[in-house]
Amino acid sequence: MDNKEIVQNDIADAQDKVQKPQQNLKDEIKNLNKDIVKFTKLKNEKESELDNLLNLQISLQNEYAKLVNIKEKISNEGEESQKEELERNKKSLERVEKSLHETELQWNDNHRKLIQAKKDLNNVEEEVSNIEKKQVNAKDSSEIIKRDVERADRKVKISYEDWMRKKKEIESTEKDIAQCKDDISSKKKQLEKEKDKLPTTDELVKEVQKKIDKNLGSIDTVQKQKDELQSILSRLVSAIEKEKNKIDLLPQIRIPKDYTQVLFENFDYGKISREEVADIISPGLELNNKKLDFSEIDDKNKISDVTKLTLQELIEISTFVASLLNPLREKMGSRLIEVTPDSIQFTQAVVDRYNQDNWQTFYSQKSNKLGLGHDIEGLSDLWNQTPSVFEDYDSKDEELANGEEYFNEFSDNEMTMADLKAVIYRVLVDFLFNDTKNNFGHLETLLGLNKSKDYSTHYMAVGIDNNLAIHFEFAYNNIKANGSYVISDFGKKNIEVKINELKAEQAGNLIKLSDLNSQLENENKNKIALEEELQNAQKGPDMTGIMKLEDDLNSLNKNISVLQDRLRGKNNLSELVREEWIKNKGLLRREENKFEASKAAITATEIELNSIKIDLSQKEKQVEKYNKSELENSEQLNILKVNYETIQENIQTILDDLKEYNGIDQKIEELKEKLINNEKDVAKITAEYNDLVVKVQSYQNVLEYKEKELSNLQDNE
Repeated sequence: MDNKEIVQNDIADAQDKVQKPQQNLKDEIKNLNKDIVKFTKLKNEKESELDNLLNLQISLQNEYAKLVNIKEKISNEGEESQKEELERNKKSLERVEKSLHETELQWNDNHRKLIQAKKDLNNVEEEVSNIEKKQVNAKDSSEIIKRDVERADRKVKISYEDWMRKKKEIESTEKDIAQCKDDISSKKKQLEKEKDKLPTTDELVKEVQKKIDKNLGSIDTVQKQKDELQSILSRLVSAIEKEKNKIDLLPQIRIPKDYTQVLFENFDYGKISREEVADIISPGLELNNKKLDFSEIDDKNKISDVTKLTLQELIEISTFVASLLNPLREKMGSRLIEVTPDSIQFTQAVVDRYNQDNWQTFYSQKSNKLGLGHDIEGLSDLWNQTPSVFEDYDSKDEELANGEEYFNEFSDNEMTMADLKAVIYRVLVDFLFNDTKNNFGHLETLLGLNKSKDYSTHYMAVGIDNNLAIHFEFAYNNIKANGSYVISDFGKKNIEVKINELKAEQAGNLIKLSDLNSQLENENKNKIALEEELQNAQKGPDMTGIMKLEDDLNSLNKNISVLQDRLRGKNNLSELVREEWIKNKGLLRREENKFEASKAAITATEIELNSIKIDLSQKEKQVEKYNKSELENSEQLNILKVNYETIQENIQTILDDLKEYNGIDQKIEELKEKLINNEKDVAKITAEYNDLVVKVQSYQNVLEYKEKELSNLQDNE
């Protein structure tokens, strides 16, 4: 079990110890919240009941004060004094009633005069309205006659313009007849020429046959070019497929579809289980189980001892690992790995320390020794002491694989560099797709998922110790190192360039093939058309042109006859339009005379209207006079009515006070008793309300304490 698993188990135990008291506290908080809600509701109900009792107390106090005031008033003034005041108000009321009656009589008389004056005014206004209507009618009639004059004038102009148009149409028709005669003469000459140019049947057949022979030659040429292109395209398809197969055989690691950085982030955040991640990544084992195709040099280079690799062999195997992991890191959005002289040096230093400590990392079948895992003390010395090959790096990681189970397959001096690379490849595949038991810690380090956000540069190298443990040593910082070794792509880019060149050639030839297909299709269409043309030529010369000219000539002869008939009709119509123009001129003169007579009628109504408006002004002044008198009487009536109502109110107040005074002592005693009883109820409800307030506050204090206790537990976790 590595350090990461130990820490995770400790965390799980700690969580178990914390979660149970946390849950108990949560349950207590939940019950406290329920009690607070319950007693808060009861407190609100008592508060409402108390408000109602207090409102009743105020109402009773107001009524009590009113009765006391009445008693004091009558007691101070005396009952007899109140009755005398009542008699005085009654006499005043009689005097006001008399004045009110006299004023109403005066207002009514003035009102009758006002009504009569308004009637006289309405009669005069009606007479004015009648004259104004007569004037409006006269103006409307004048406007109608004026519009009739305008319409008659337009008719004269329209009929004249119509006559002019008819004259132009006659001239146009005469020109058309002359043009038609010229066209007939021209068509006759053209017909004679066409008859002279007609070829013989043999001449026609011979000419068409030449076209057919040329067409057949073109079809044969295009077909040959098409066959050659198809052969070239077939060879290009084979060549592209061959290059693609080369890429498939290159050393590379393929990952399943959903093998992404997000997948492992979700696992780290607890959004997905370890088993679900394993189901997604495990198909990668099957994807990467085929034999790799290494170079002839790798196949020939013997490895004498994997625990004592030369510098060049260490560089070769380290850059091989980087070349496999960097494409995956690029897909994950992680930093790329660099292999440098320093990374080779610090990896060899780690291997030397393991050898020095004779450290058995994994269980060994050969020696039957148990594995001890990482050499934590040795790594700590190398990573933290000064001077150290690691002192310039901010963070370090080590991943280990048991090489014994792989290297036992080979006898001494039989392993080649190709075999070593195949072993390393199998180790990486196992780390990347079968790392469930380690909570995917190996693959996160190999793919840089745990460091890419913290450090801009990732350095790595590979080494093998005496106990056949394969070391993958990583170091990180934000300073770029000098002298990185080249990370090969195994010739993949060159193959891809060649594939793109072949595809470009293929695309160009496909365009040419499409052009040839179009050309061949057009030539075949021409062939069909020429065969039809040959059949027509064998029937004799084409008389279509001659027949068309003859049809045109017949059409022109018919057209000239139609135009001559049309000219005669236009001459007759032109004379009719001229007579209409003369008739419209006479109508215009009559409408103009009517318009002059209507203007005289308007002047007469204006004189009559001015006369009656003088009488109207006098009537309006008389109505204004009576309106003013009525307004003055109305104001006096309003004052008297207010006085009358005031006296009535005084009388009613005295009567009410006297009525209330009878039995007032008994009423005051009853209200006192009600006030005392209500005060007792108020005191009782107030005590119950205060008790509920104390309960709610105490529960809230306990709740705050429990919530702080829960928060402290969560912070400690």
